[in-house]
Amino acid sequence: MAAPTVSSGAAIASGSGSTTQNVALPLISWWRRYTRWTQTSREEAVHAEQNLLAVRSGSTPVETVDVSLSCGNKIHTLVAGKPSGTAPLVCIPGYGAGAGFFWKNIGPLADGGQRVLTLDLLGTGLSSRPAFNAKDTAAAEDFFVGSLSDWREKMGLDKMILVAHSMGGYLATVYALRHPEHVQHLVLVSPAGIPAMPSDWEPKAVRSSFSVAGVAWRTAISAWEGGVTPGAITRGLGPFGMGLVNRYISGRFRRTGEGLTDDEVSSFRDYQYHILAQNGSGEHALRHILQPFAWARQPLEHRISDLKVPVTFVYGDKDWMLSIDQEAPARCIQALNSTKAAVHPPKPDSPDRKIFTIPDAGHYLFIDQPALFHDIIQRVVSMHSPA
Repeated sequence: MAAPTVSSGAAIASGSGSTTQNVALPLISWWRRYTRWTQTSREEAVHAEQNLLAVRSGSTPVETVDVSLSCGNKIHTLVAGKPSGTAPLVCIPGYGAGAGFFWKNIGPLADGGQRVLTLDLLGTGLSSRPAFNAKDTAAAEDFFVGSLSDWREKMGLDKMILVAHSMGGYLATVYALRHPEHVQHLVLVSPAGIPAMPSDWEPKAVRSSFSVAGVAWRTAISAWEGGVTPGAITRGLGPFGMGLVNRYISGRFRRTGEGLTDDEVSSFRDYQYHILAQNGSGEHALRHILQPFAWARQPLEHRISDLKVPVTFVYGDKDWMLSIDQEAPARCIQALNSTKAAVHPPKPDSPDRKIFTIPDAGHYLFIDQPALFHDIIQRVVSMHSPA
């Protein structure tokens, strides 16, 4: 297996916890099952998460905890491992994902002696799904960052090593900018929202007035700006939504990296469908944070120089996020070095202000190549371990 490349550039809080086990499918009346349009319920989503965790790697037990926030909402959390001498790993999933996406990581990382927590951000996954009323970028960020701050306090955590993927990486960076005193290290896993859109950028297909591709792209852009989301499409397809998710999961996750087994594909597919098909809430932040084609409305590369915590970037070598602007991570490292290097330049072997690229891995590199991903996380943990 090739090594990743690198470049510079306490107790559980409120809620009920239960050790993960394969649970029986909740009983649903035949009338409800065959007359409802959207083929899901919260009970079925919980069942899907439990079954996904049943095929996880590692031997450390995982607890599920619903953490009550001050506002009355709850953050669904998976917890593995006991407190150690270093800050816990807090894994934040990306857009349309959930805590269960780290099913290949939470066990092995906890087996290594680390406490690991992964959560569904407010309005996503199995967390509470309040009405999403944000109308701009700042309000959308506040929706997630405010609840994450409340979650940290309720969990009794002082410092955290944030391991955040895609949109979760964007939000974790905003959190670290606001609350650096609670972030020991920020690991950005194929983060969204890094580069600024060039003023003259426009894809060729959009400029084509009469081509099928041009019409399709303009329709997609209008849908994006109108708030149409993957979750809305999945719900709208009703009984056909599972088929769409199945085609995506089966095609995407069998081809790259280690590949998933049939059991893993089946469990992952069910989990993805059931969390996507829940009532819409946090998913509606998408259009307020990202423009069409995944350009950020408030790019992190214009804000990251104010970051006061160590940061590490991790990508897959087949990562579509890099295709947006391959040089953006290096520009971020450059910006950080210009403000931090004079104070505490990173050591040559330190993961701080480094960009790691994992071979034969795409956007979900922690699923594609979990062992290589764990090696990088262990380097981050070791950097902060007591001598």
